[in-house]
Amino acid sequence: MPTINSQWLTDALKTTGVLKDARVVEIERIDFDHIPSYLSRIARFKLVYDKECDAPKSIVVKVQPDQEPFKSVEQLYLAFEREVYFYDKVAPKLPNSFELARCYFACYNTKSHPGILVLEDMSHLEAGDQIQGLTYRQIESATRRIASLHATFWDERLAELSWLCERNYMMIDRYSEFFGLFKEKYQNRIDQESLLIGELIAQSLQKLLALAASRPQSLVHCDLRADNLRFGKGDELVIFDWQLITKALPGFDLGRLLGENCDLTMDEQISLVEVWHQTLSFFAKDYIKGYSKDDALFDYKLGLALATHVPVINAAMLKDANPRTQKLVDLMAFRFFKCAKAMKLGDFVRSTQS
Repeated sequence: MPTINSQWLTDALKTTGVLKDARVVEIERIDFDHIPSYLSRIARFKLVYDKECDAPKSIVVKVQPDQEPFKSVEQLYLAFEREVYFYDKVAPKLPNSFELARCYFACYNTKSHPGILVLEDMSHLEAGDQIQGLTYRQIESATRRIASLHATFWDERLAELSWLCERNYMMIDRYSEFFGLFKEKYQNRIDQESLLIGELIAQSLQKLLALAASRPQSLVHCDLRADNLRFGKGDELVIFDWQLITKALPGFDLGRLLGENCDLTMDEQISLVEVWHQTLSFFAKDYIKGYSKDDALFDYKLGLALATHVPVINAAMLKDANPRTQKLVDLMAFRFFKCAKAMKLGDFVRSTQS
């Protein structure tokens, strides 16, 4: 983390009009007590000003990672720039009901210093926990919220985001390469039907990707896991970490949200797909035409199939991880393929290959 001092914060907050006449005179750093983002370093600061003002009393600062392999991965995917673009170009176009942490200051990485984001402190909300998982109600709330984003940038409306890369499903091209390692690790811990589903996906990956590219596209968060969600009272929900946003199959977001965060039956998954479809129809009734419930279910199954790359890639890449991360990797594997088996994803993948 570069030096964040009172003068720097005063200058940054004045640049964007958050501060007028007041100055930051004292800061206190308080590290988060939950797992940080792999593509950035995160810290929370309490602020004291030289006079009464409406400026924030605490902030969250995100900075580009400076250690390998995270530094190289971040630079490869331009993750930090994507998030800056999100707050600058995307956030203003979202429905008023789409709650976000306010961005007080943002700058790209340069030769002189790394990229930095100064964000609203939302620590008063309950943080999602990927190990504990999410309740059905929490997943339903997140489903409605992400559907409103998908509706806003559905298909031809993506033309507004010409700067955004397309269909970058974070290392999915290595699925087939890594599935052998995944199978070796979990062959005695996951049932054979689940492993067969994974094998079918690995063998059919290019056709599945081509099929996904032919379906309606939208802006996709791409990393909808519990650790990136915070919940408040009622339907209050804030989604964080917009570093992997891309143009892709919106069903991928739904596949990752449902597959990674809970054990869901087929009926529960279908019910959530219907919630997603209903929300799409509500927010985009004037320009989403002819997109049926069957279409939504098809795209969810396709998105879930592609999203199973998350445990497959992580099992190979994080084999020497710390105990908590290793537990996360295991839970990803169990949850994703349990959902896949419940949805009879093997039959679905076979049906797409004819």
